[in-house]
Amino acid sequence: MRSSEESAPPVAQKGMMEDVIDIFANPRALFDRTRNSSAVRPAVIQMLVLGILGIALHNLMAPYFDAEFARATAQQAEAAAKAGTEMPAGAAAMGEKIATFTAYAGGFIGPWFVALLGGLAVFIGARIVGVKLRFGQGMMIASWSYMPAIIGTVATAVQGALLSDPTTVRGVTDASLGPARFLDPATASPVLLAVAQSVDLIAIWTLVLSAIGVSVVGRVSLATGAIATVARFALVLLLTVVPALLRG
Repeated sequence: MRSSEESAPPVAQKGMMEDVIDIFANPRALFDRTRNSSAVRPAVIQMLVLGILGIALHNLMAPYFDAEFARATAQQAEAAAKAGTEMPAGAAAMGEKIATFTAYAGGFIGPWFVALLGGLAVFIGARIVGVKLRFGQGMMIASWSYMPAIIGTVATAVQGALLSDPTTVRGVTDASLGPARFLDPATASPVLLAVAQSVDLIAIWTLVLSAIGVSVVGRVSLATGAIATVARFALVLLLTVVPALLRG
């Protein structure tokens, strides 16, 4: 006897633009017809869009990146002073080069890490609650669920364009669409800051899409998909908080 998935009639595939529209307007339909597809299409879309936006809008987002780099450099210098040493010669210049490369290339590289590592988190979260997903399906769900990051990038650029005094920017959290924007990254607890950054509007939107994806692809209730996504969120948050604890 064939499984229900094998006996189900094939779902008609649509074009790339229709997929992009559906992830925002009708994610259940999108996940239903891509249940057996790979993460390549959404990752390529994000790579192109986020990469181009990162280059085109770099000057608008630069105050946030520059403030983050300046704060990190100051923290390294302070740590070196407390240890009775000096920062290695050229460390600041090298750090600036790395920060610049990350700012420009992050949009091209990030989506592939999201597909791989995010897919692993989705896969593990689903397995924890007994939802049978293949790893490739987890990657597909994580990749499509990352699409709101495009909105987040544009939102950061818009906020950068509206800045009256770029020198007042404290870091990337000042552009957060969540509680992190109300925290001073220089004085706030690293753990509190990490948690606050994990619950902004874009992150929550991503989690909602992931819950829908697990529900549709795993053929389980939305409640079960949500529980799997909470497990995924807890896993990722743990991996975020541990380094913050070590820094603190």
